[in-house]
Amino acid sequence: MRLLIRSIIYLVSFAVLLLAGLAVYLTQFFDANQFKPQILAAAQDAGVPLEINGELNVMIYPRIGININQVAVKLPDNTNTTLASLEQMSVSVKVMPLLSGSVEVDRILVDRLQADLVVDKNGRGNWQALIPESDAATSEPAPQESSSTQPTTLPTILIGGIDLNKAQLTFTDQQQDLHFAVKDLTLTSDNITLGESFPISFSTQLSSQNPQLDAHLKLTANLRADLENEAFKLSNLDLQLNANSPLIPGNKATLSLQADAEANLKHDSANFSAKRLSVNGVTMALSTQITQLTKAPIIKGSLQVSSFNLKALLAQLEIVLPEMARQDAMQHVALAANFDASTKAAAIKQLTIQLDDTTVKGNASIQLASQAIVARLNIDKLNADHYLPPVKEGEDEDDAAAPTGDSTAKSAPETDLLPVELIKTLNADAQINLNQLTIKKLDISDIQLAVIAKNGVVNLNKANAKLYGGSITNTATVDVRPVPLTIRFKHATQGVQITPILAQMAEFEDVTGAVFANANITTQTNRVSTLISHLNGQVDFDVRNGAFLHTNIAKEMCTALGRSNTNQWSANTDFTSLKGSMVFTNGVGSNKDMTIATPGIMLTGYGDLNLPQERFNYNLGAQITDASDTACTVNSNFKSVRWPVACKGSYGTPFDIDCGLDSSAIGDTLGKIAENEAKAAFNAEKARLQEKADAEKARLKAKLEEEKRAARQKAEDKLKDKLKSLF
Repeated sequence: MRLLIRSIIYLVSFAVLLLAGLAVYLTQFFDANQFKPQILAAAQDAGVPLEINGELNVMIYPRIGININQVAVKLPDNTNTTLASLEQMSVSVKVMPLLSGSVEVDRILVDRLQADLVVDKNGRGNWQALIPESDAATSEPAPQESSSTQPTTLPTILIGGIDLNKAQLTFTDQQQDLHFAVKDLTLTSDNITLGESFPISFSTQLSSQNPQLDAHLKLTANLRADLENEAFKLSNLDLQLNANSPLIPGNKATLSLQADAEANLKHDSANFSAKRLSVNGVTMALSTQITQLTKAPIIKGSLQVSSFNLKALLAQLEIVLPEMARQDAMQHVALAANFDASTKAAAIKQLTIQLDDTTVKGNASIQLASQAIVARLNIDKLNADHYLPPVKEGEDEDDAAAPTGDSTAKSAPETDLLPVELIKTLNADAQINLNQLTIKKLDISDIQLAVIAKNGVVNLNKANAKLYGGSITNTATVDVRPVPLTIRFKHATQGVQITPILAQMAEFEDVTGAVFANANITTQTNRVSTLISHLNGQVDFDVRNGAFLHTNIAKEMCTALGRSNTNQWSANTDFTSLKGSMVFTNGVGSNKDMTIATPGIMLTGYGDLNLPQERFNYNLGAQITDASDTACTVNSNFKSVRWPVACKGSYGTPFDIDCGLDSSAIGDTLGKIAENEAKAAFNAEKARLQEKADAEKARLKAKLEEEKRAARQKAEDKLKDKLKSLF
């Protein structure tokens, strides 16, 4: 027994001495560089031309490691072109922990890795030359062994750190004329342990040509990878990106991100929380939760955009805005919303947008299969005048709003008014409510818009509003299915006071009254140039209980044509109704029945309005009625006369209107008056002569009757005398 133990001790001692001697030999006398020729030959046989210009160092104990210097992979052609090169790579693993099933790596160092990938004009990559044709032709993956129900226990892996220094990658696509480069790529990490959090740091420079791009990226974070539980976490992420490219508005973009992210594949879920995301100075916070990550993802989250200066941002992006009346317009913009999405639908909920003094709230959703969009927005107030050009001294608002430019420049070819193909695909239902709107100094309230678009038909079911004591309602239909498309429009105005509208839009305040109007208009075209010329329909209007201020037409006509019987004249021309209708045929409106009912005077009008040519021709006349007899004495002949004023001209550019007495109509009128007076004189003289003739006739008749009576009396007397003589 003692001999056996002694023998075992000798054998163990011999083995230890042998291993120690082997270790001493490998560490002190073994030179891996003597195997360079064999390594290069083996690589050549494998179709990979290899160069090793630096030292090969191998470590055995207490670490198993290798250090390779100045290695290059060449292309298998006669150009001696380098595909990839490496200045240095080293890795070492501790020996003793391997005996207990653990893997402890000191550090992995990769220094100055370079690769140059090129796709030629035939679409073949230069790296494909290193892939054997038999391997390249094999497309079917090797069959996988069925997974065991027994869970796999992963070994404990510890890595002291990873250093990837100044790597560089270039990619050129000669087919697409693209060039992309990654420079100074650096990746550093320390104390890498699976299941534990460890820091990582990454930075690089990116550049490309066609498209041109220059960018710098820097990232730091803590990473945790629990492979056994399939849980991954990225915490304290700090990402900085600066990019310059003509593709970017303003040629420059900056991005800063501080966030946390995690994914659990066992639970099939992921979370992302951006505590701060800044893009070109716009700061926001973003939070998302994802379930059913690998099946049918369901996303829920929220977004908050802090107040920012939109005008300054657009200026930075070289987007020029027109000058606005409000100097600080668009300098305070903020947004907040919740959102969710799935493979079937996406929605924005509890949306709040702040634009200066305006608050927009609402929600929107889309069904991905049908592309059906539903949107609901509520706006508290909007002063549109703040965002219109300022009115400068000496010009009106229309001049301020008119675009400026070279009038001699050739106009661009006319395009379609509406995108027909896009409208055919629309499937939308939108409603917008605006409590208060100020535009062109007009105050409009309770604006309601409702639009439904489907199957090539857009129905504006509601475009209503209240203003100045009344209301307006509008409906419209755009049908793009026929060619040309059809636009139908209906309008109704109920009791809107006309004075403030004229005052704000035309600086004219001399007409009062409540407007009642109806319109039914149709046009068939998709070009602006023919939109008006194809317009057909009718407009009916009635201005009730109004007045023409600072003038009394009845008094003026009485002064000119008769004699006033009172001093109690009104300062205005009051009317109970100003109404009529205009029928449009191919853009030309015809009015034949305009009447203005005012005490003592009947005003009537008729004429044409040519919308395509922006011209009009109108005749307005006044006629005295019997109602003015108590206030004014007028020759009866004048009561039947219509005194006309004719106006014609252009209301477009240039603005040219000419008004004057309608001489031809007045001549006819005066001729009729003269004719009537001649007839009256003739009839009077005729009546006088007839009266005289009748009087003479009566005298002669009376004389004849008297003579007859006398003769009869004389005959009777003679007869009596004869009778007396007989008796």
